[in-house]
Amino acid sequence: MMTFGGIASSITNILVSISSSFTQILGFWGLNGYVQAFGYPSCCKLYSNWFPKKDRGKPLGFNEGLQSLSSFVIAPLGAFLIATFGWRYVYIIPVIPLFLLSFVFYYVARNYPHDKNIPIKREYVTDTTTINAYKSALSDWRMIAAYVSYGGSQFGRFVIYTWVAKYIYELTGNIIMAGWVTGLFALGGSIGSFFFGWLSDIFQKRWPLITIGMLLSTLSLIIFAISPNAPIIILSILMALCGFGIEAVETCYFLLPIDVGEETGTEATGVGVMNAFGKLFATFQGVLFGLLLDLFNFKTSFLVTALICLLAALLVIPIRK
Repeated sequence: MMTFGGIASSITNILVSISSSFTQILGFWGLNGYVQAFGYPSCCKLYSNWFPKKDRGKPLGFNEGLQSLSSFVIAPLGAFLIATFGWRYVYIIPVIPLFLLSFVFYYVARNYPHDKNIPIKREYVTDTTTINAYKSALSDWRMIAAYVSYGGSQFGRFVIYTWVAKYIYELTGNIIMAGWVTGLFALGGSIGSFFFGWLSDIFQKRWPLITIGMLLSTLSLIIFAISPNAPIIILSILMALCGFGIEAVETCYFLLPIDVGEETGTEATGVGVMNAFGKLFATFQGVLFGLLLDLFNFKTSFLVTALICLLAALLVIPIRK
């Protein structure tokens, strides 16, 4: 499923690049989102199969760290491609390694350690039904709280990826600088992901790290919102700290459905549901932030985003897992 998602995402990105109308772009970009969703639940299921609960944070943190690192690279690279060649090349050049590495992944990766003749004494639950899988993923109030909290974090994350570049561009008139500031959000997330994954294995508790990370992001966003005249280096540092929170705690968020769903073999279903909540909130951030921007200004819009991040931090406290 991960291989198919990677290849299909490469193709749909290229179709976006050659589109000649808004309708075509909308259709192919929506299809790209659908096929990309093949990846993350499958990825988390692999980590669940290969690593026991006590050692799962580090590999997932490493995964998230590399994901954020790629976002750090693509933000200024995308700005450079737009300024140099035009927007269409943003959807062509970056997907070339994705297309090639999808085939490498299919050749190298395996679902279980025993597929590579690695003896690990573990029981794997593989006989769950679709109805039971979703019933398990949606029947625990703590997981519902985690899903909604994750949605709040993704609201903040996509606000930053969508609007901060525009905000910095309006402040400076420099698209490359706007890309770098947005990229530093991802760089902070990359560093934080390695750190939070390691800490989650040490403490074996996910919720305190989520709360700390989201509170850090809330504070960073508040200062960012009220300091439009600050030097660009200060705004960049604030974005890096915000990324250290929002981006990094994704590791801890996804460890929750993996830990809870392991006994029933529904880890991927739980991850998929959490991802669905996140993308749903991310979808509506564009509408809400844009409305606030039209009615008020960037300052108010960023402060509302900070409030949503604060609520996300508080929602996971009762989970205690």
